[in-house]
Amino acid sequence: MHVICALANSYTTPLYIRLATEPQTKNQYAAPLQDIFFIGNREDVCSPGMQTAYDLALWLLGGHFIILGTRAILSDGTQYVCEHIVVIMLAHTVFMCCAQISTTLPASGGIEECLQANPSGVQTWPWYGMSFITQSFAGGRACADMIYSGHMSNMVILVMCGADTYRTDQSRAVHWLVSFALSVVAAVCIVLCQDHYTVDVVLGVGIAILLCTNSPLRRLARAWGAANYAAECAVLGILGYDVKKE
Repeated sequence: MHVICALANSYTTPLYIRLATEPQTKNQYAAPLQDIFFIGNREDVCSPGMQTAYDLALWLLGGHFIILGTRAILSDGTQYVCEHIVVIMLAHTVFMCCAQISTTLPASGGIEECLQANPSGVQTWPWYGMSFITQSFAGGRACADMIYSGHMSNMVILVMCGADTYRTDQSRAVHWLVSFALSVVAAVCIVLCQDHYTVDVVLGVGIAILLCTNSPLRRLARAWGAANYAAECAVLGILGYDVKKE
């Protein structure tokens, strides 16, 4: 996922900077598109704490899913929730990057914000590239990776796959309530800070739901999970444990 995103960003960001600075296309790309929820100047509306808030919301949901996934594996090895989320996130990353590189949109923060986020230029990005994993500490940031919001889509995937770890006799009410609150905070902060257009957030939510409810992806994850479980049982059998393979 990191490699796919890094390759897409290494194409999109230099292209956007060129389009936003060349005289022929500057008027079309230098300024953001109109968005009804972009209120006031970005510097006045968005505080550093708001950007930290939506990053923290994503990492909290990620940590929560790790706990739920680990609990599911330990309680029932036949559950395939971990395989399911890996399959979904890989498909999501490929789809998102295809959308990103096929159509270049003006960055929601504008060209000046992009250049400020890359003070050394995009040509000096580290050898391992720039993705959602590395841009927090690599001294630069990808620009114009607009459609769609990876923050929101990943959050929805974590929420829905996390809900799958609960058994039918367990209540998911707290999980949905806390997840909804974190997702709303993230969506509001992302748009108010003009780090994404509103349509990016809406599409991120919708696409994530479609991926999580996609039957072929679920069947692929189930087959992979069954293969993993059979392999684990075989290894445990060799080690002398009496394991009933389902």
